[in-house]
Amino acid sequence: SLIDTEARQVVRRLATKSPALAVRFAPSNQNIILAGTQHGRLLVFSASSGTLVREVQVGSAIQALCTDRAGQLVFCGCADGAVHVYHFKNGMEHPPANHVETKSFQKVPSGVVSLDFTQNPTAPDMPFLCCGTEKGELHLFGVKLLPPAIGFLVSRSSLQVQGNAHGPKYVSTPGITLHYRRAEVVVIFFRLGFVVDRWK
Repeated sequence: SLIDTEARQVVRRLATKSPALAVRFAPSNQNIILAGTQHGRLLVFSASSGTLVREVQVGSAIQALCTDRAGQLVFCGCADGAVHVYHFKNGMEHPPANHVETKSFQKVPSGVVSLDFTQNPTAPDMPFLCCGTEKGELHLFGVKLLPPAIGFLVSRSSLQVQGNAHGPKYVSTPGITLHYRRAEVVVIFFRLGFVVDRWK
């Protein structure tokens, strides 16, 4: 549902048919809403009309979503540990669905609970995708942005972090901040593979 926070009322309901586990606005078009469902469907809605613009069957339940800055690459993190990447060549708002290309696939050992896309200050053509899992693993992938390999994931590093790595936020090379559900914050120096700070 879309809610007017000032009026405190629902202004639009989106028909996802199964529970939406992850929802994001498209960064390049705030009228576009992405939703990942329990049945593994990636849905693209028009916020102004509530219309379903696109639908892609991904796989298992989609628990995390993020996009690149241009809003053409969509990253889906699934309950079975799969990370799928889709390239919307003509923009998310323009059907038909055959303009959506599956660009890459990676598998991590446990269910994906959070994803974050960030630019790499030392290599602008290879930004990072940070992936947190339900067993506390943290995985870092490079994302290729140049054709013909646009959207392909390259494994960079993995780290076991105690607890549920919910909501990893990459802040600067080489530091990553993890925000836990129990309000604990952990800062990791990723290249050396150890925790440098932890607080609540």
